[in-house]
Amino acid sequence: MLKEERYRVATIGLIRGNFLNLWEWQLFEMAKKHNIIPICTIDNKFSTAGIPHIRRTDNVRRFNKVPLLSTLLQGVLPVNDYMFGLKEKVKDCSILHTADPHYPFSYQAAALAKPCVFTVWENLSGNNERSLYRLFKRQSYKRGALFLPVTKKSRDALIAEGVPENKIRVFSPGIDTMRFAPSPKDKALCQKYEISSKSKCILFTARVCREKGIEYLLAALRGLMQKDKDIVLLIAGSGPLRSRVEDAKREGLNIVYLDFCPYEDMPKIYGLADIVCIPSIRTRQWEEQWGYAFVEAMACGKPVISTKTGSIEEVVEDGKTGILVEQKSAQELQKAITLLLTDKKAYRDMAYHARKRAMACFDAEKQMKKLESIYDSVLRGNNA
Repeated sequence: MLKEERYRVATIGLIRGNFLNLWEWQLFEMAKKHNIIPICTIDNKFSTAGIPHIRRTDNVRRFNKVPLLSTLLQGVLPVNDYMFGLKEKVKDCSILHTADPHYPFSYQAAALAKPCVFTVWENLSGNNERSLYRLFKRQSYKRGALFLPVTKKSRDALIAEGVPENKIRVFSPGIDTMRFAPSPKDKALCQKYEISSKSKCILFTARVCREKGIEYLLAALRGLMQKDKDIVLLIAGSGPLRSRVEDAKREGLNIVYLDFCPYEDMPKIYGLADIVCIPSIRTRQWEEQWGYAFVEAMACGKPVISTKTGSIEEVVEDGKTGILVEQKSAQELQKAITLLLTDKKAYRDMAYHARKRAMACFDAEKQMKKLESIYDSVLRGNNA
């Protein structure tokens, strides 16, 4: 009885360096059994509004202000994410739950003589091996209690790098399917962005960069608008290719560049869309790892159009919850979008199955129950 009592409630230190964010937190806020304590740096890059009990630390980056020196140091000695005073911040924690093993703060966590759990997004074996990253990874692999790859592809990458299979359990993140749910188009937002009731809206919500395939989506839009002038591309995101979007808009393409969208407003943004399209592209050092936007879209009852790359096929069921095409093909994107905008039955079926899959596989409350069970197994020293 006393042994069971010991494992009833634990304090979990959620270590995220300067990456603590609201989309990941929606899983952890569902915790019912254990206390989740978020730990991040003072210069955290994302909004943390509404996340309670945050413990903040300084890091090397805060004091490394010379731009050229900072870049050079990060390339040779990647310690900008080292968190000062982390040991003191986690002294009451029974488990440390950190992120990918190559981060300096993950290496720190693994060295603190506490059970350490890693969420692993990376799905390319042999990636993040330059300079000290290799050391950070290998020591994290050696000392970590359990690794939670978010997809099977991430699991395979871990195994290829030598992590024992008995220390690996595939675990997908979760989203709040009550907030991300089907809803009518918000009239105020339609007025704000001058979206007509006749508009057929395609939503791109991602960083505006090459690897997210924005150039091919713009090319597909050119072809679509030759036949249907009511198609509108909504873009929620920013990035290095924004100027190309602005150029396309000046050409006469129907593009609405949404202003900065706080994460709490994203359910309404999805509500504006008929389809969510993010045609990701594989690069030498990156493939789509999971995709919160895909899952959020599905939870909102929106069919997803993307590509057969990375781990996308583990999230979006081709032909059932969306359509996956070959990467770098504007023609296939155009064909998929046309199908969903013209075949009402196909659209309804995919919208239904998208919502159903999101609730069955990625609901935050269900996933948190599984995660708390995983924490229990780590506390007992049994990770199988």
